[in-house]
Amino acid sequence: MAEYKGINLTANENGTVLDPGVWGGKVQLVRDSATFASIGANDVAYLGYLPKNARILPNSFIKYGAMGKIDTTKASFNIGTLGTSNKFGTVSDAEAAGSFTFTSSSVIGNNKVGEAGPIVVTIVTPGDTTNVPVEAWIFYTQAG
Repeated sequence: MAEYKGINLTANENGTVLDPGVWGGKVQLVRDSATFASIGANDVAYLGYLPKNARILPNSFIKYGAMGKIDTTKASFNIGTLGTSNKFGTVSDAEAAGSFTFTSSSVIGNNKVGEAGPIVVTIVTPGDTTNVPVEAWIFYTQAG
C-alpha cells in the first residue's frame, strides 16, 4: 500500500506555506492535488484538510486521470474520510479519466463531514497505469 499526500496538505503540515489551498468567506474552498505513482490496491491519496463538522456543498468535485484496468477488470476507488473510506461514494469504472461530483443526491446531502482531516481517495481495484493525477475542489461551509 502506498500513500500520497496532496501538494497543499504537505506544505501546510510542514509549515512552509501560508495559504494551504483554502479560500475564505462563508463558502470556503479546499483545492489540492496528488499523483498516484501506480494504481495498487489500497493505495491512498490524502487531499486538502477540512475542519471538524464542515458541510461539503453540492458541485464539489474530484478529477482523476485514466487508471486503466488489469485484464478485464477496470480500476475503481472510494472517496471518503479518515474514518469512513467510502463515505461520499465509489467510482467503479476509472479506466478512463473522469470526475466524481458531490451532488445533493449523493451521501453528502446536509451531512457534516465529522472529524477534521483530508478527503481520502482509496484504490479498491488496481489499474495498470502510472503517474495518475487526482485533484480535489471541495466547497464547504463551517458547521456549528
